[in-house]
Amino acid sequence: MEDLIGHSPAIQLVRKKVRQLSKNRKNIIISGERGVGKRLVAESIHLQSRDASKPYATLNLSMIDHLKFRDMADRFLSKREFSNPSTSEHGNFELPDGAVLILEDIDKASFAVQEILAEVLSNIRKAKFGIRFILILSKDLRECTKTKAILGQLVHELKNWAKVHISPLRERREDIPELVEEFVQDAGREHGIDDVVIDINAIGVLVRKEWRGNTEELKLFVEQTILASKDKSIFGLPEEMIDERSELTSMLQKIEEGVDFAIDNSMEIIEKRILERVLAKFGFNQSRAAKFLKIREDTLRYRMKKLGIQTSQR
Repeated sequence: MEDLIGHSPAIQLVRKKVRQLSKNRKNIIISGERGVGKRLVAESIHLQSRDASKPYATLNLSMIDHLKFRDMADRFLSKREFSNPSTSEHGNFELPDGAVLILEDIDKASFAVQEILAEVLSNIRKAKFGIRFILILSKDLRECTKTKAILGQLVHELKNWAKVHISPLRERREDIPELVEEFVQDAGREHGIDDVVIDINAIGVLVRKEWRGNTEELKLFVEQTILASKDKSIFGLPEEMIDERSELTSMLQKIEEGVDFAIDNSMEIIEKRILERVLAKFGFNQSRAAKFLKIREDTLRYRMKKLGIQTSQR
């Protein structure tokens, strides 16, 4: 599966399950935190199957009123038809055998909606419809049952379903460099920027970050960073994420390892942070700061201008 990026054991296991599940029509539960790529996995299972040419529809159950969902359920059971809840004019189509319904945020849906869903699943199980359901949860079914986020009658319908869990990014940090490379290339292509180079110093910082929004948050960060950069041919960290101590540690480590790095850029980052700290210490009084640093005041002003340091505290 090309779109699921990374080579961590957790991602390799997901790839294996996708291959297995694409060979049958088992109903599936996919769980994981926001932004890990649950819908991508659901779509990949269908698009790799022998039914890839059949339609599939996605619906977020936490965003739908139970009365609208009741109408949808009745239409589905009587006519095997998917009706778009947002409009009666577009998005309605028949669901032949091999079609897929991807239902998101089940554990965040109202109990009224969950009750209707349980009825639907019970009816199609008895009628043996050839339509596959893929349900998406923010936590695995056991945790949802424990916290009573899902009705008992719905849990009963789901107990024998196939299950896929996608680990959060903080538990598979080894995937981050590959994800960054892919997202940088995507952003470059989308915005017409050729051959964006990745500053290797940035990767170490990004790998240590928590990324509570997972791959979705990382992708947005990469794109916004490139667009906000003065030199869009280089992907590096925004200034607010750079710390002179970690930068110096990284420099020394690279020297020990014999790894190439841009020393001019690194030294400027360190110098800028030191000058900003000293200036802040003296309330941006340049005379006192220069005296503390044992340099001429005009030299300090020159370095401030060169490094883009504000002349007063904002």
